[in-house]
Amino acid sequence: MNCCEHCITKPVTPRYEVVLQTGLRVPMRDGVELATDVYRPSGSPDKLSSILIRTKYGKADYRLPEPSKPVAMMFAAQGYAVVVQELRGLFDSGGHFALLEHDAKDGYDTLSWIASQPWSTERVGTYGCSALGITQVLTAQLCHPAHRCAIVEGAGGAMSGDRQRLGVSFREVVHSDRTEETG
Repeated sequence: MNCCEHCITKPVTPRYEVVLQTGLRVPMRDGVELATDVYRPSGSPDKLSSILIRTKYGKADYRLPEPSKPVAMMFAAQGYAVVVQELRGLFDSGGHFALLEHDAKDGYDTLSWIASQPWSTERVGTYGCSALGITQVLTAQLCHPAHRCAIVEGAGGAMSGDRQRLGVSFREVVHSDRTEETG
């Protein structure tokens, strides 16, 4: 059991069947395309709020029929569109992987793509643990209008040593109304 799955204590009863779109290519501002899957509830309302999961570990673990990371299926079965994307330069995504270098802008561009989809309410939350949490914090710094919330798990310790490199601390992003605490 990993930190991204530890809070799920009992199965949630699905409200919808889930439809998975694979092989999507989401263009970034510099022309690089990132490999993306979209999970949507079948028979749900026309417009959906969305959850974005950007991963450096690949999309395959989230996929049907028996995912080892069931969170995408769980959220989609409850009525959300779930977008799972491989980071730049990893697995099927284009470009060159450089740790933390493109995460903020790529996350922002992906939020724009989600907001522009015909199924989108233009309300997007982000989700992830550890490295997936760090990508959320980096994206949050750019204040995309569609980005409504972030569920960041287990990322604080990893970020504390990179404060200067990131230009902002984890606590400053997550607790922006209490920045005086960070010193």
